[in-house]
Amino acid sequence: MTRAVCFRCDWEGEAAGSGCPRCAAPLYRPPDPLAKPPPPAARPKPASIPPATLRPVEESPSLDLSAERLSERRADRHAVRHPRRTVAIAVAVAVLAGVLWWRDSSRKAPALADLRLAGTLVYASYDRSGLNERLFLLDLKTGRLRQGPLVRPITDLVASRAGPGWLGLLAGGYAYVLQGTSPSSPPVLLGVGDRMAWGPGAETLVQQVVGRSANQDCPLAIISQTDVRLGGSQVLYEEPVCDGVQSVGLDQAGAVYLTLSAAAGSAVNLVGYKRLHLLLPGYGMLSVSPVGDMIVEPQVALAGQGLVPLTGASLYWRGRGGPIPIAGPRGHLEVEQVLTWAPDGEFAVVLGSLGGIRSLWTVEAGPGESRRRPTRIGPRLGPEPVIARGREGDPDATVAPDGTVYFTAEGHLFVYRHGKRSRVPLPTDAPEPAGPVAWLASAS
Repeated sequence: MTRAVCFRCDWEGEAAGSGCPRCAAPLYRPPDPLAKPPPPAARPKPASIPPATLRPVEESPSLDLSAERLSERRADRHAVRHPRRTVAIAVAVAVLAGVLWWRDSSRKAPALADLRLAGTLVYASYDRSGLNERLFLLDLKTGRLRQGPLVRPITDLVASRAGPGWLGLLAGGYAYVLQGTSPSSPPVLLGVGDRMAWGPGAETLVQQVVGRSANQDCPLAIISQTDVRLGGSQVLYEEPVCDGVQSVGLDQAGAVYLTLSAAAGSAVNLVGYKRLHLLLPGYGMLSVSPVGDMIVEPQVALAGQGLVPLTGASLYWRGRGGPIPIAGPRGHLEVEQVLTWAPDGEFAVVLGSLGGIRSLWTVEAGPGESRRRPTRIGPRLGPEPVIARGREGDPDATVAPDGTVYFTAEGHLFVYRHGKRSRVPLPTDAPEPAGPVAWLASAS
């Protein structure tokens, strides 16, 4: 008999059977503390695997546990299971790149006040119709922009010393003067010509027109000069010329120059009293400075092609020596147009190409017979357009008395001084420049 307990009726005692003698419920018998535990069962030995069935782990397609394959599986698992995480990372990278670009671009475009400029910059911009242009005046000290007069599309814009705030305009064979910059200031017709050029400070205008003569093959070449302030005109030369006039120019000494095209090539001449004085045969004058320095290029006539320039531009002065090449280590400068001269004639700003780079360049003038190396001041431009540009216009430049160069290119305003080019910021929503630009000390 062993001691047992009934959890149903709380009976406790010794019983031989398995049921409670009081209620017949199953009895619970606690283990005997003096009994020895049974010995542990022997652990069976693992079954041996025949050597013939073993294969290297790397050959098992289901057990490839190499680090490279595990990383590939994790990458594939993340790519499939977490598309939102991938998009979020891409957006974060894009935002960071945008912030960095904005920070760098803001550094490259300083505020107008930081440039510490002076004067007023006048530029042209097309109106909504695209048939006319509106002049806008930018105060370089305050950044204030205001509207100026409405004019027809112009090809040249210069500040005139004939009066305070006066401007000279060239538009399609017509020359005008603006005697103020208010929106109501009307352009006043000054002259008409096949070839025209402003004298220094735009105080005079020289123009050439073709007149009739007894010999139809040799029409009259009428060269006249007009005083911008008074409006009076004086004929300087009126003689039959069998060769066409390609360009005219005037320096501050009153000397008038022109280029004649001949069968053998061009020639630069000085206009005298009822006659022309040959200065430089085989060359065409592109422009003349206030002090008489010229930028010229050799030109020859080819059958069916007219005058063709050769070997790039040169600097020439009629007092001494031959043309001086304008060139750098990568070749000669091919000049498309002389945009302006410094008021003192120390340098010119030209549009041209050198070494495959089309841009704006400065060319030093003055004494000396050494080769003139141009300095690039503008951004790299696209190729010369075959047809006229649209609202963007062609590049143009103007020079302040202190030598600061302001210019337009590809719809933007720039300033170049102390060997550094900077963008001139415009107010928000300001119309973009369409080419011609001029600097005024003050605007009326």
